[in-house]
Amino acid sequence: MENLCFFIVVVTLLLLKCSTLCSARNLFNSSTDEDALLAFKATITSDPYGILANNWSTDTSICYWNGVSCGIKHRRVTSLNLSRFHLRGTVAPHIGNLTFLRSLDINSNNFTGILPDELSNLRRLKEINVGSNFFTGEIPSWFGTLPELQHIRLNNNTFTGKIPPALFNTTSKLQTLNLQYNQFTAYSMPYGIFKMSSIRDINLRGCSLSGTLPSDMCNNTPKLKTLDLSRNQLYGEIPPNIYKCRDLEDLRLSFNHFDGNIPSEIGTLVNLKLLALDDNSFGGGIPKQLGNLTSLNSIYLGVNNLTGELPQELSNLAYLEIFSVVNNALSGSIPSFMFNISTLKIINLQSNHFSGSLPSTIGMGFSFLNLEMLYLGDNRLMGPIPNYITNASKLTQLAMHQNSFSGSVPNFGNLRLLQELRIWENNLTGDLTFLSSLTTCQYLQVLQISTNPLNGALPTSIGNLSTSLKEFHAAECEIMGAIPPEIGNLISLQILALYSNQLTGTLQNHM
Repeated sequence: MENLCFFIVVVTLLLLKCSTLCSARNLFNSSTDEDALLAFKATITSDPYGILANNWSTDTSICYWNGVSCGIKHRRVTSLNLSRFHLRGTVAPHIGNLTFLRSLDINSNNFTGILPDELSNLRRLKEINVGSNFFTGEIPSWFGTLPELQHIRLNNNTFTGKIPPALFNTTSKLQTLNLQYNQFTAYSMPYGIFKMSSIRDINLRGCSLSGTLPSDMCNNTPKLKTLDLSRNQLYGEIPPNIYKCRDLEDLRLSFNHFDGNIPSEIGTLVNLKLLALDDNSFGGGIPKQLGNLTSLNSIYLGVNNLTGELPQELSNLAYLEIFSVVNNALSGSIPSFMFNISTLKIINLQSNHFSGSLPSTIGMGFSFLNLEMLYLGDNRLMGPIPNYITNASKLTQLAMHQNSFSGSVPNFGNLRLLQELRIWENNLTGDLTFLSSLTTCQYLQVLQISTNPLNGALPTSIGNLSTSLKEFHAAECEIMGAIPPEIGNLISLQILALYSNQLTGTLQNHM
């Protein structure tokens, strides 16, 4: 019995000692985290909202400080989120002592300087977001040594040099790489980025990249969802291998020098929601296979060398909101399905070779219910302006200039959100009473009706047009009579073009 009591006493003492040592260890580690955060606070030169100055106090546990999260077990700092606080300063190297840190987010502040090498000690780090600051220097190669790192966001800074190859570790867990809009030295496209099987989102927009896309770009990236290489100096063709990126939802290659045809293989990417290939040198026709992409929300194909007609298969895109093919050489008539996709918000067919009349009727129940912008200018269209356009009650921009539209101008009074109306250089006739209908468009800023044989007199209701009107162009319209004094009510008017008409009187007392 005595031996049993002795054993119990010894075990109890050992447990107490262990507990004391563990408590001391946690206290030491917590103190290390506190010292690191206080060192970080000391490098902040501007804290306009008092986020740190009024809250980061040694009187309270660091786990209750603004932007700080701790683990439940060890009470160590696991997350530091100080985004969008307009903080100014540098990142203290002591942050590297937060060895339990999993997430560091200081995006959208005014930090300067470099990312200290001590951050390479953050072996548990899964996410780092320092986007939209003013960091300088080269991107550290030690990012490639962090075994748990999944998300790197260094976008919108002033990093220089080149993207270090160490980032493209084939055994890494990296899922997100966002380096857009930095000041890298012009260099070739880093092919290593297409060797990471874990990668999901690549954003290298505006990174001074040149060269071509690798022919096997999708062989090793089965999880890729977003690829944004816009605003670089890339050239060549899109590899047919693109079809292997089966999970791709967002493909942006705009503002480069790509050429050749748009590969029909893109039509197999059934998860694609956004396709942006504008401002390149693509030729040939629009692949009819794009009609297979029934999840597509936005198509940007403008400013290329595309020819041919709009494929009928595009009528399958029931969720399309934006369709832009501006400044190409597309031809033929505008198919009626273009006006029957009820989800469309922006249609931009401007500066092509489209001809013929617009469809006289469109599908029942649609009537442009969601349309906000319609650009048809600079084509070869003719015939009357259809009345169904006046049912587009959400329309803010309507451009039909430089065509051969004829007949009278419709009553646009239902377009109460209209901001810009451009119908200049057509064959529109009739008097100017349609101007009275525009008095309900109280957001109107630009009104261009020049170079149409409208004739008639300016109605006095012109003075009831939007007080936001900045431009009124009615030159070469065969307008007769006196200029109504009510025109002086247009207090925001900056440009008034009435030349080459048959007007009488003076503006001197009206403006």
